[in-house]
Amino acid sequence: MSKEKSRGADDSLKPTLWYSLLKLSELGALNRKILVSTIALAGDRGVSQQTASKHLIELDRGGYIERQASVQGNHIKITEKGRRAVEGMYLKLRSVIDKKPHMLTFKGKVVNGLGEGAYYMSRPGYREQFSRKLGFNPFPGTLNLRLVPSQEGVRRELETLPAITIKGFKRGKRTFGEVKCFPAVINDSVKGAVALIHRTHHDDLVIELIAPTHLRRSLGLREGSDVKVTIVFNS
Repeated sequence: MSKEKSRGADDSLKPTLWYSLLKLSELGALNRKILVSTIALAGDRGVSQQTASKHLIELDRGGYIERQASVQGNHIKITEKGRRAVEGMYLKLRSVIDKKPHMLTFKGKVVNGLGEGAYYMSRPGYREQFSRKLGFNPFPGTLNLRLVPSQEGVRRELETLPAITIKGFKRGKRTFGEVKCFPAVINDSVKGAVALIHRTHHDDLVIELIAPTHLRRSLGLREGSDVKVTIVFNS
């Protein structure tokens, strides 16, 4: 849990650059390399050609696009960082517009962790909050799921949705980060929670689950086992 990761919409991107990144997305740069002239981009954006050119340069320097200038124009492809920024804004807007209760179901496969879960889940500063806010004392450990490829955006979506927040705290010189939790039903039988730990060694494809029981034993799971998780959001 030593590596801090940025989640959700990219708030560091200036609004003017957002619109240019959105326009490039509309033109198809999310999925392929496209040819764009600064004159055409300026016309679409309602800005000067100089401003349009400046936006492309800043997006390129920021790592949101890959740009190759030629006599025909600019060959543009949105990078993975740019895609995450666009997806993050989409999810944030959707969470604002969609006020109806809804359910989120996703699947993953059990993967081995680094043993961090047992240590962090046993910290008194966390356990008291889990008990009070979630209604159960979690087994000292987490079940790690690697999301199936078709649902790899689940974690980023969860970052935009209302959650139960387990506050971070300090013990001596050690800092323990905030945890966002979503009450969930695991394999249609065990009540537990998805725990989004903001300091983690895992990538965005790994989701951590907690429950009052040892999930591997109670559900007969092993590495590679398929697991279904259902979260219900209330208005």
